[in-house]
Amino acid sequence: MSEYRIEPFAEQTRVDEQAIVELWTGERILPLEEARRRVPEVLLVGTAEGSDEPVGISTVYLQRHPQLQLELWHQRGFVTAEHRRTRLATQMALGVRDLLRERWAAGDRRGAGIVMEVEHEGLKRDWPIAHWYWLDYLYVGDTPAGARIYVHYFPGAEAPLPQGTT
Repeated sequence: MSEYRIEPFAEQTRVDEQAIVELWTGERILPLEEARRRVPEVLLVGTAEGSDEPVGISTVYLQRHPQLQLELWHQRGFVTAEHRRTRLATQMALGVRDLLRERWAAGDRRGAGIVMEVEHEGLKRDWPIAHWYWLDYLYVGDTPAGARIYVHYFPGAEAPLPQGTT
């Protein structure tokens, strides 16, 4: 198994914005305009040992989650096909969780936690458990489209009162 370097995108110089766009478009994950739009959302980038080419990308954006009625960081991850049977995706998810949790502890209270909507059928089939303990994410339901919703709440975050409650 390869070793990986996972770094905050904004704090490294090996992988530039064009490499991110080329990865997404070259893998036919995103059209060019959407790839360019998402570049500012890149939080972490992963490279394989001995290479400066990205093989994993984690993005986050802040938005109110319609089902949870809470402002949360929405996390997306992509790992190239060649590196999917490794621990890279898990390592990157842990990196996102830890970095955003550190920011929360330092006073950035813009989101109460992180939400992942798991669309990958293999993950849904192979990991149908309520608590992803290795990531500390809890299953909280499904989207109308059938994605599984997992949430990591930051320590001390407060949930909104149910609608109709005073």
